[in-house]
Amino acid sequence: MFEGLCIANPALKHLVIINCGLTESTVEIYAPNLLTISYIAVAADDFRLSSFPSLEEAKIKFDLRDCDEYDILNEVFVKIFEIFSSAKLLKICAESFLGCKIAFVEDDDYWSLPKCLPPHLKAIKFKNFGRKLMELNAIKLFLKNARFLESVTIVGSRRLSADHLKQNSVMKQLLMFPKPPNCVVKFLTSSEDTQQYF
Repeated sequence: MFEGLCIANPALKHLVIINCGLTESTVEIYAPNLLTISYIAVAADDFRLSSFPSLEEAKIKFDLRDCDEYDILNEVFVKIFEIFSSAKLLKICAESFLGCKIAFVEDDDYWSLPKCLPPHLKAIKFKNFGRKLMELNAIKLFLKNARFLESVTIVGSRRLSADHLKQNSVMKQLLMFPKPPNCVVKFLTSSEDTQQYF
C-alpha cells in the first residue's frame, strides 16, 4: 500500500493509473496539459487534482472489492467526477456507481449532479453495465442533467449480454428516460458485435 501518490508535470499528456494499492492514501495530480487519463484502481481516500482544460478522454473504474467506507467513496467519486467531467469523452465503469448513493430527491445524504453539466461533455460511456438499480439511476441522472450530450453508450456485462430478455427489459426502461433532444443512446453487448440504437 502506498502512503500517497504525487504526480506533477506540466508537460505530461497521458496518464494511466492501474491496480495501485491506494487505499488510505492521497493522490495528487498537477498536469494542466493532460489529454487522457485512466484511473482503474481502488479509490484513494482523497484526491487533490488540478484543472485539466485540455482533457479529451477520462476513464474511471473503481475497484470496490475491499471498500467498506461508502460515505468516503461517495465524496471521492463526486470530487473525481467534477474534475474529469471537463473531458470531451468520459468513460465510467457502471460498477463504480455501486459505491455511490444516488437518488432523485432533495437529500444532502445523496449524490446529485449539477443542474447542467459542462457544454463540452458530449459523450459518456458506461461499461460492464449489469442492470442494477443504482446503475440505471446514474444513467437517468446524466441524461436528465447533461443537456449538451450527443452520445451515451452503455456496454452490457457478460451476463446481461447473454440474456436477450433482460436486454429488452433494460432498453424499455432506457426509452422511458428523458434525454437531450440530439442525444443518441447506444446499447452494446460486451462483445460489441451487436448494437441497438434508440
